[in-house]
Amino acid sequence: SGRAANEEKLLEEKSQEELKRLAAEVRAKKLAEAEKTGAKRDAGKKVTNNGLKGQWTEPQTGIVWHYEINNGMATILRIETPSQFDGHVSVPEYIDGNFVTCIRGLSPNVVSLSVPEGVGCLGGTSVPWLPRLEALSLPASWRDGKSFDILDPSLKTVTINPSNEDFTVSGGLVCDKGMRRVVFCPGGAEEVVLPEDVEDVTKLFRYTGKLRSIRVASGNSRFEARDGVLYDKTLTELVCWPE
Repeated sequence: SGRAANEEKLLEEKSQEELKRLAAEVRAKKLAEAEKTGAKRDAGKKVTNNGLKGQWTEPQTGIVWHYEINNGMATILRIETPSQFDGHVSVPEYIDGNFVTCIRGLSPNVVSLSVPEGVGCLGGTSVPWLPRLEALSLPASWRDGKSFDILDPSLKTVTINPSNEDFTVSGGLVCDKGMRRVVFCPGGAEEVVLPEDVEDVTKLFRYTGKLRSIRVASGNSRFEARDGVLYDKTLTELVCWPE
């Protein structure tokens, strides 16, 4: 609908502005916390070396992180995983004293991904570089709604910090914060439940993937489900038929 398209455009514009503001706020906040605790006092203080590319091996996991630094903030370019790798990746909050704010690439071996506070986007067009990704955890700082469009259909579950101002998860679906619009349906999910306030399910068609059944919350005034199939409330119009 026109309303949904307008909301999506506003969200995209907000994403870019918010990401810049957020990065500065997170950097200042974490600097203050580091100074207060006396831990990692160099974190976030490197504001030069724009365009510098480097790599860092995480001692606990053996993962090699390739990154680029700009304005004291790090973008993850890709990672190399060790031979003994369990598939789980927790993106570090900072690398080489610079806070991570964007992820442009990782590894095709990643099965579960946890994104830290301060990261707001998946950049670049090389995704899906996560063909095995099944679980994704996103922070309150996440603003990049466009990134959902490039996630691989193997994804089964998404969790989002409840403090996120733009997105929430309900019934296995990623929705806008007002729960009016479906933003993303994980392609690997087999069953989802449409929240009672959802009005716009346009994006649901794009991600049906392995979906076998759709259910609808009892209070929804626009949609009804029968045998896992989604209809309008009067049951006269077929809206979405899972595979």
